[in-house]
Amino acid sequence: MMLSGGTSPAGISAPDGTLTGLATTVTSGSDLLEDLAPLVPAVPSAGLAELLIADLLTHLVTAASVVSADALEAAARLTASSATYAGADQCSADSLLVMAS
Repeated sequence: MMLSGGTSPAGISAPDGTLTGLATTVTSGSDLLEDLAPLVPAVPSAGLAELLIADLLTHLVTAASVVSADALEAAARLTASSATYAGADQCSADSLLVMAS
């Protein structure tokens, strides 16, 4: 829970929009990584190492896909956290207004 002014009980704070900005950056990174998928080269003729190289390329593409999917999940969680903190801040502000009146 964030306190009014963007500070949590643990003393952690972030200016408004920080989590949303991070989510946007992470989503952009995921999109850029996915944009590389069509650029994966064909397996080169490498004689005895050809199967090894093909397997390596497969693992790299799979790993990049997992990183991209995980980045999108992280962005979704950042967005949800941002909404949660904004709601908590608004509740705190509303509570202060009620107490002041």
